[in-house]
Amino acid sequence: MISPKLLVLLVAVSCYGQSWEREEKTDPLRGTSQTQFTLRGKYLQAPRIQANREPLIVVRCAGGRFADAYIRAEAILDAEPQIGVLVKYRIDDGSKLIAQFWPRSTDFQAVFFKSNVLATFLAAHKIVVEVSEYLGSTVVMQFDVPSGVEVAESCGLVIHTEKKSAALVGAADSARVPPTTTPTNSGPFGLEFGMTREQIVKLVGQDAVKHLKDEPDDVLKLSTAPTPHPDFAEYSLIISPERGLVCITASGKAIQTTRYGEGLKAAFTEIRDALSRTYGAPTVTFDFLEPGSLRNEPQDWMTGLLKNERELISLWNFKIPYPKHITSIFLKATALSMDEGTLELTYPFEGFIEDANSKKAKAGSVF
Repeated sequence: MISPKLLVLLVAVSCYGQSWEREEKTDPLRGTSQTQFTLRGKYLQAPRIQANREPLIVVRCAGGRFADAYIRAEAILDAEPQIGVLVKYRIDDGSKLIAQFWPRSTDFQAVFFKSNVLATFLAAHKIVVEVSEYLGSTVVMQFDVPSGVEVAESCGLVIHTEKKSAALVGAADSARVPPTTTPTNSGPFGLEFGMTREQIVKLVGQDAVKHLKDEPDDVLKLSTAPTPHPDFAEYSLIISPERGLVCITASGKAIQTTRYGEGLKAAFTEIRDALSRTYGAPTVTFDFLEPGSLRNEPQDWMTGLLKNERELISLWNFKIPYPKHITSIFLKATALSMDEGTLELTYPFEGFIEDANSKKAKAGSVF
């Protein structure tokens, strides 16, 4: 039921027939307020099940600062385990295609992005976005972007008008792109891109191989690594027949914590800082609670994580030339119980996405 304090105001500025719709929302229970902007788009390639509504970009700001933003499609979006949804987008005609992993919403129909991406969007005239539908094809959306001045002002963004295409910079959330120079040491945990199963087993020994029932042929699970880390207990590797090693996921040991998540957050920060010393600061870090969750008190932190209503994630996205062939790094905190958690650290290499898409296409061909 819509609160009587919910006011709907239409922004008077339009561009290409589109405008940002503005809503002022008040939570009467908590006494908080939020400004929400919505931009409606259109499908260039619709979901498999025809959508009744158009795709949306939603931006939310509170207290003059950016809160969150997402793109919503009327489809169940496909996601890579432990990484997120692969989102490809292009800003205006003639610009290069950008591919990034973004977190998926709990209803699986939206992907969240940060204010540095919003800054790019607000500076554009047109945005074309592609995502994959679960057990379906790709969904392609187009958004014609009107003036972003009001959105920028409400979210604490600064518009620089020196260039014809305005560049917007988040006042409190501009993410630094990690350096792309390759360190002189070996790959993560002593593992290198392109290594074969035989090369890896030779390094760690046959006793380190964990044999699991119904394990895919391209997955190799190890109880140790050539250069193991004391905080991680298992290493899951994806080895492509054509490319060799294309992904590493290290699963952490159990971490004792409180319901406030203090121990887990401290361990997360320690690993994140260690990664930052090698690869630079993360492109983005989320400590994010799903909108509408009732688990919003400090003592509910672990409960939210356990119920998949909270995410604690750091993500590094790299540019060519990739450091050690690593395209991105994904660090995630996971709750095992109310007082115990763990960390997962994933390194996708070059060719991982192509290999995953090839497997999906092969699996789908049986239909």
